[in-house]
Amino acid sequence: MLLQFSVKNFLSIKDECSLSLLAANSIKDCEQNLIDVELAGLKGVKVLKGLGIYGPNASGKTSVLKALDIMKFLVVQSAAILPAEHLPYTPFALCEDCLQNPTELFVSFVHDSVRYEYEFHYHARRVVFEELSAFPSGKRQRWFTRKVLIEDELPGLGVEEFKFSTHLNVSNEVRNTVRPNSLLLSMGAQFNNDKLFNVYRWFQNECLVVNSTNQFDLLEKSAELFSNKSNKEYHQFIQMMDNADLGISGLDIDVHERDVPLVLETQVEGAAPQIQQVMGREVTHDVRFIHKAESGHECAVSLDNESSGTQVLFRFGGMFFDALNAGKTVVIDELDTSLHPLLERALLKMFFSAEVNKNGAQIIFVSHNPLLLSGDVLRRDQIWFTEKDVHGVTHLYPLTDFSPRKQESLLAGYMSGRYGGIPIVPDGLGLG
Repeated sequence: MLLQFSVKNFLSIKDECSLSLLAANSIKDCEQNLIDVELAGLKGVKVLKGLGIYGPNASGKTSVLKALDIMKFLVVQSAAILPAEHLPYTPFALCEDCLQNPTELFVSFVHDSVRYEYEFHYHARRVVFEELSAFPSGKRQRWFTRKVLIEDELPGLGVEEFKFSTHLNVSNEVRNTVRPNSLLLSMGAQFNNDKLFNVYRWFQNECLVVNSTNQFDLLEKSAELFSNKSNKEYHQFIQMMDNADLGISGLDIDVHERDVPLVLETQVEGAAPQIQQVMGREVTHDVRFIHKAESGHECAVSLDNESSGTQVLFRFGGMFFDALNAGKTVVIDELDTSLHPLLERALLKMFFSAEVNKNGAQIIFVSHNPLLLSGDVLRRDQIWFTEKDVHGVTHLYPLTDFSPRKQESLLAGYMSGRYGGIPIVPDGLGLG
């Protein structure tokens, strides 16, 4: 369960931008959109089941979500990054000082009923700060802090300081193998440190981020999940498709397996990369949607021949129902792509439903759909905006900054520009 995420000096984000999923106690509407949690040290706190980010094109909405995706990537993969490989460092480019400063990422989340805070700062060549804290009894336990005391531009050089809590037992093997361009959290998980691996698992399995590179993986995940018609998720998906009035009554999915050659590259520090070829197993799925014809008989239509909206629902369906049934957090850019506004609205109502979402699943999304601001879908503390100023800097802020009244039409206020977050566009784009 995500509580807060912050990013600084990344893409169009210069100054710190923060998203909070802690509910505002003063807002009493849409109670079904809240998760009741009991966390030591945070009494009376309720957590949002999701939030939406609005803003003009190129205002930085995607940058916010990409930052969380980069954080997840570095936690999960940095232990496998080669010693001389650069980290994905893309600081704010319109300020000379920012090009010399680290990107800073912070997250607060709950996993297995324990609240954690994790933060790291990094340049292209090295991590310069990393800290992990846990709050099992409400009081902070700072498990470790890692700092670069003397930094050198050359990889592998510089002086680092590590401080470990008595609450965390880290072996010398882990300490000695943490490279400048790897995270201690990532390395500790690789060496099966129980506590670090447990935190690592939240990033790996509980935070699901949709990006441009994992679309095929999402499709295959849906196909794998829905290929078993006895799965709960299969029946949930078919019911969703039926309720969406898409004329779909079932799925037929064939599984194909074959051996394929894989190329592996390994490198020991100080040695040349070693290339070897091994055989691996590839699993693919042939997906067909079952439609009922007027005569009553059924016909099968391949996924490629379905509408783009149906394809989007199938691609995301496995992830959605996995998250709903296991209480995971979904982060998705442009949720409204290829979806009718009413269907997007229905999907969010599904996530916010107390009957469907019983395990604290969350969804964070970017949208341009103004119908979601009608008042019965999103609470006022679930609506956020991005704007870019004259210096090209992204600013992220919540609707609650404007203290809108309960009876106020959020849709009218948004479309009139009262809250910002909309493009200023002349008629005919000024070309008439």
